Amino acid sequence: MKDKKAYIVFSVVQLLLLAAAYFVQRLSVTRMGMMRHVLFYNQAWEAKLPIPLLVYAVVFIVLIVMTAIFFRYFGSARKDGGFKRFLLVELNVLSVAYGLFLINFSSMTLRAYYFVAMIFATVWVLGVAKILICMHKATKNDAP
Repeated sequence: MKDKKAYIVFSVVQLLLLAAAYFVQRLSVTRMGMMRHVLFYNQAWEAKLPIPLLVYAVVFIVLIVMTAIFFRYFGSARKDGGFKRFLLVELNVLSVAYGLFLINFSSMTLRAYYFVAMIFATVWVLGVAKILICMHKATKNDAP
């Protein structure tokens, strides 16, 4: 019962964060104050951080975690099916979408790129936490 509540809470938070990412991008295009704020932070972060290196490092970490979770829980998801398989597919879709977003966009093409990337990273981390909570409980119950 606890894992169902956690799943619902994490899913609602993920949806709210995705809506927030949309609104941050939308406001950075339509409102001058938000645009200035985003551009200021873009320039500050680009001056301080090696952004291309960080992008590829994050994509590499996402792929490693995705494959590790997939291979760890693939057998139990194939046995039980249903909800576990849905969680694995959800995490894989989130991981691929996040990786493609990081590689295909930049602060030149999307003004709120860094803000949206951080929000998507939070959504992905919540997805990983969701699958670890649900699958860990399931594998603990499967053990004799």
